[in-house]
Amino acid sequence: MKFNTMDDFEFKGKYVILRVDINSPVIDGKVQDSMRIRRHSLTIKELIEKGARVTVIAHQGRKGDKDFTDLDQHAHLLSKHVGRDIIYVDDIYGDVAKEEIKSLKDGDCILLKNLRYLDEEVQEKSPEEHSKSEMIQELYPLFDFFINDAFSAAHRSHMSMVGFVPVLKSIAGRVMESEIKSIERVTENVKHPALLIVGGSKPDEVIDVMKALLPRKEVDNVLTGGVVGELFLIAAGYDLGKKMEWLEEKGHMKRMDEIKELFHLFRNKIQIPQDLAFDMNGKRVEKRVEFLPVDCNSFDIGSETVKAYKEMIKKARTITMKGPMGEFEDERFGKGTLEILRAIKRSHAFSLLGGGHTSMLLKHFKLDEKGIGYVSIAGGALIKMLSGEKLPAVEALRID
Repeated sequence: MKFNTMDDFEFKGKYVILRVDINSPVIDGKVQDSMRIRRHSLTIKELIEKGARVTVIAHQGRKGDKDFTDLDQHAHLLSKHVGRDIIYVDDIYGDVAKEEIKSLKDGDCILLKNLRYLDEEVQEKSPEEHSKSEMIQELYPLFDFFINDAFSAAHRSHMSMVGFVPVLKSIAGRVMESEIKSIERVTENVKHPALLIVGGSKPDEVIDVMKALLPRKEVDNVLTGGVVGELFLIAAGYDLGKKMEWLEEKGHMKRMDEIKELFHLFRNKIQIPQDLAFDMNGKRVEKRVEFLPVDCNSFDIGSETVKAYKEMIKKARTITMKGPMGEFEDERFGKGTLEILRAIKRSHAFSLLGGGHTSMLLKHFKLDEKGIGYVSIAGGALIKMLSGEKLPAVEALRID
């Protein structure tokens, strides 16, 4: 798709309102530093260095939730990464905010109050409807450009995400640009062989992605692990014994008919585990799937599966990974995920890692991003775009 980027305009002396997504974990009232904060700080730093007069807008949590808080701590964390003071302003579009915006000089940057103090922020409306809101009407005359960098919130047609587009020259920020282009590399004009590696404990998301990509022939093979792999083993006729009770209890079996249909239609493309790792008396014990069921639960793919998957990764030109291969938090069952990540890093493929906790895997295993094409900071937005859905905030930026 075509959209304006930060390469298309000069920003010196220009007033820029920048939407970011720095929504981060909050532990005991303390906002945690995050990959989102670090990524968006690069966009902010670039605008500051280009002499823009930057006003940042963002959200944290939702009203009534434990992680709903002001953004003063976020301003401190952004300042640390940008290397310049990002001044927090405890107002959104009142007189205080307007005066601070008007007083900005080249290279200055402020961060306004949490947008979700405004009830209308979370309403789903069209860009044109949102553009008539009080906040947009009060703020837009003060700016030259609207830059949307918040890809991870792009699946929501919220006021701050789309409302400025009808009234200001609108641009994709660096994070937004990178996310869109990386997803396009694994869904359009894909280099083959192309792999989709799926695991984790959210099969609904994975099924939607598989249903979108497999019929379009953008994926040559799907390597399954985690809960997803177990569900496809059941679809293939294997009895997982005790684990099936847990899967039923967690509601993971509710789409079994769809999973069986997918496996039937694309049996030659969907790779299921050859062996699994079980917790037997506190030890990791691997069993081939032909010898199932056993009277204990599986928590990882086994060594033979890892070996087979690594061979396919070695030959791949495009790789998308969503979700771990097992319960990686337990060091006994992190082997599958770690070995797959190492294989991806060694491969010559363009790789996209993302979807919620997937991006946290590198940190857990103390791996850097070297060898990874792109690590997405998005969850729901990434899954929806991979699944072929149009994202309201992305579509709003589209130009003909």
